[in-house]
Amino acid sequence: MILAEARRILKERALRSSGAEHHSPNAEQIEPAEVDYLLAHELQCSTAQPYLREQQTLSDQQWQHWQRQWARRLQGEPMAHILGERGFWTLDLYCDASTLIPRPDTEALVEAALRLLPQGPLLGLDAGTGTGALALALRAERPDWTLLAMDFSEPALRLAKRNAARHDLPLLLFRGDWLQAVANGSLDFIISNPPYIDPQDPHLQQGDLRFEPLSALVAEQQGLACYQLLLEQGRRVLRPHGYLLLEHGYDQAASLAAMAQAMGWTVLEQGQDYGGNDRFSLLQC
Repeated sequence: MILAEARRILKERALRSSGAEHHSPNAEQIEPAEVDYLLAHELQCSTAQPYLREQQTLSDQQWQHWQRQWARRLQGEPMAHILGERGFWTLDLYCDASTLIPRPDTEALVEAALRLLPQGPLLGLDAGTGTGALALALRAERPDWTLLAMDFSEPALRLAKRNAARHDLPLLLFRGDWLQAVANGSLDFIISNPPYIDPQDPHLQQGDLRFEPLSALVAEQQGLACYQLLLEQGRRVLRPHGYLLLEHGYDQAASLAAMAQAMGWTVLEQGQDYGGNDRFSLLQC
């Protein structure tokens, strides 16, 4: 199979699958350009190179594997699961169905932490680390910070350990139920992207969310239950004037601020993600 012909065939399939006559609930998630991302991964080259190598001959094995991958994508499976990785901040991270896929929105927390937290050695915790994305991004930028990373999920912790080894970034990983195992007054800061979607939110039945574990997505009390736990436990484990940096939903900033202030926290800053949606809050105890 000639590369140019293979690309044409699969892109035509993408366009047909997105056609109105198919009424696919996932049609808006599929882009013909994704063919080239899968191809570049298959050929281990940059996404620009397929355009420069259109007369290359694919082996039968490459063509069949590429078709299988594209069939998975047409069923709505996330690209990060098909490729087995996703870029976050400056790192490529292994991904699988055990935890959340790192998203660009969450990079706003990394930027905020680097901008707002004090300079010099700090001891911080990534609570609910998943792939390890937040802890590893911060450790890459601040080698003088010590990062702990906890998760309740053993598979997620194994994934975070693989990502730490991939980038030779030391993390102190442990299994825990939020902050219960953390010593009193031991941390300078906590950063977290906890579950915050209301269990009744219809978005849970759409796009990539359908392939991610509900335990990493949803929280009771209209998505606010994990924040209450982190606010309650955070005051115990943080040093005086320590920081809590939280990701939240686009419509939760006011509710989170009110909850935090009622529990004695100071809201230092609330900010937006790269799409202009309210996305994080920095609190101080």
